[in-house]
Amino acid sequence: MDQIVVGVDGSPTSAKAFAWAADLAEETGAALRAVMSWEDRYSDMWVPGSGVAFDRLAVVRRALEHAALPVTGAHPTLPVELTAVEGPPARRLVAAAEGADVLVVGSRGHGGLTGTLLGSVSLFCVTHAPCPVVVFRGSPRAHVVADAEETAS
Repeated sequence: MDQIVVGVDGSPTSAKAFAWAADLAEETGAALRAVMSWEDRYSDMWVPGSGVAFDRLAVVRRALEHAALPVTGAHPTLPVELTAVEGPPARRLVAAAEGADVLVVGSRGHGGLTGTLLGSVSLFCVTHAPCPVVVFRGSPRAHVVADAEETAS
């Protein structure tokens, strides 16, 4: 395995997917690339003279760096490439996965339909990615089984 791409959006499931992807990268010696995307849907809502202006790319980069802190802390020798890109997250993740061995995404992000099994981004990635996709829903299965066994005994 040479390259793992993981989608990051700041949600709890995304953080778990990022940690899982880092574990896999360390185990396999693969490069890890974390991708965070944003869409500039509300740029027309800026009011001239309000003094509200900011560098969206800088904000997203800081958010991505913050999301990477637990991963880089747990894997201090693992190089992690952080990529912030503008555009629809699902399409940007699929494009970033070109040439990757696997794309890792969380099952749900910040969307409004929290009861669904897959969010729109993870569903798009599963159906359009050029490589296998791991949709991370929570704790690794081994940990869930171990926790259940400890509770039962």
